[in-house]
Amino acid sequence: MQLAQHRPEIEAEISRAPDLSLRAARRLISKSKTATTNNRTDYENWIEREDQNQAQANAATKLAITLTKALRHALSLQQCEKSPSNALNGLLAKLGSSKLDLHDIAIVVRPNPRARPRPRRRAA
Repeated sequence: MQLAQHRPEIEAEISRAPDLSLRAARRLISKSKTATTNNRTDYENWIEREDQNQAQANAATKLAITLTKALRHALSLQQCEKSPSNALNGLLAKLGSSKLDLHDIAIVVRPNPRARPRPRRRAA
């Protein structure tokens, strides 16, 4: 039955090597199954890695935007003298003492190399 299912592959091989044995035909179809399975798995792994990279990039972008908005808000409150003390004010104070403002900083998000990846939930 396995040979019948892979008949086109076997016939293509027979046209190249007319003395194809039964053992060689079995080897041929086992290689084609393994190659197909490995290629599909590699492709699925690549897609999953790309999804993870995209998710990390999206999370980093959202974090940078949120932090920038929080800094701008803290700066506007500080200028109105309504600002309670918090970590953002400390950061703004350090920027001010260095004669820098929000346009002079870049927010970079890096993954922790020692962190274990969390399993992702798949949408049903």
